[in-house]
Amino acid sequence: MEIDVRTAGTAAPTPVRSPGPTATADQRPPRTALVVADDPRHGLNRYAGVLDAALRAAGTGTSTEVVRRGSVASAVRAARRARRADVVHLQFTDRYFGSAVRQLPVVLTLRLALLGRPVVVTAHDFHTPRREVLAARPRSGRARLRAAAADATARALLGSASLVLTCTAAEQDKCAWTRPRRSAVVPHYVEDVARERVDDERTDDATIVVAGFIHRRKAQHLAVEALAHLPGFRLVLAGSADGRARQYLHDVLRTAAELGVEDRVSVTGYLDDDSMLRVLRRARVALAPYERIAASGSIATVAAVGVPLVVRAGDAVGDLVEACPSAVRTFAGDDPRAVAAAVLATTAEPLAQQRAELSRYSAQRGTDVTARRHVDLYRTLSSPRRARPLENRR
Repeated sequence: MEIDVRTAGTAAPTPVRSPGPTATADQRPPRTALVVADDPRHGLNRYAGVLDAALRAAGTGTSTEVVRRGSVASAVRAARRARRADVVHLQFTDRYFGSAVRQLPVVLTLRLALLGRPVVVTAHDFHTPRREVLAARPRSGRARLRAAAADATARALLGSASLVLTCTAAEQDKCAWTRPRRSAVVPHYVEDVARERVDDERTDDATIVVAGFIHRRKAQHLAVEALAHLPGFRLVLAGSADGRARQYLHDVLRTAAELGVEDRVSVTGYLDDDSMLRVLRRARVALAPYERIAASGSIATVAAVGVPLVVRAGDAVGDLVEACPSAVRTFAGDDPRAVAAAVLATTAEPLAQQRAELSRYSAQRGTDVTARRHVDLYRTLSSPRRARPLENRR
């Protein structure tokens, strides 16, 4: 097995061979503490939960330490417990451990309390080039303060970690401005539900589903606009809208009414895992019109279930499109007619062939594969004899 590892400032990746199955029997997998925020519905918590189960199945001792959002005292307690492990692994994205301003002291506290321990950080949702982020900087004083705090948080955590992981090479490039010491790409897992047989008779050929939280960046409005060009189809928005996104949902439903398709649009609200799987198994096509994609857990779940996919084109889905040429179609821009055409082209392909492609893709990225890649990297950090291979050769 080879893992793509980079050091900040290096122009091209150097493949580094991991210890993998050659490790001797007395080299037990490093004990790992996974650090998460106290938001069980957050996608990062789900990611960490699936990783935890996969690591345990691989024989790795793990614990999960929870930090209350915005609480420095909670960060201290979680770090003290995490220090008992050989490796500490944090999930991170903007405003995960608190608001933009309150997250900074929490992250600084975690790093100080974990000094001397190998710290791995998985950086999620670094999907926007740095130049675009800076160009969109807000002008108000309060907004500038939030932006500065977010920058400082990312630099402090990613710049000081022993290893920064991302799920795609594009994300790795887009968080390079934080100057991580070392970084590696571990593709997003596809859950083992892909191995389960999906009964074709339960599939509704007229159902399109958009999976995930309802938010402007997810562009559910484009799915509704495309529905106007898809007579006979129904659209299921499988997710909920929280906070300010409720207004966006209101706007989406108003658009459906204006286009005369409101009777063909349904919103499920929040779904637990089992309920989401039941919805997906009935769908003929999953639509992912998301404006920005880094490494989508929703898309991974869609692939796991074996639902053909129409997705906005981008770097993050290149491997999926290449591996599943009949099951995954892309569109560019915001033309709903182009989205509708991609949906129709997808439904014209044999479903059995599409599911076979998705099944092969899923097997190559199963949770067992993801766990092994993590353990290989943990070993390089927890064993002094294995720290050197992470350095790039010049």
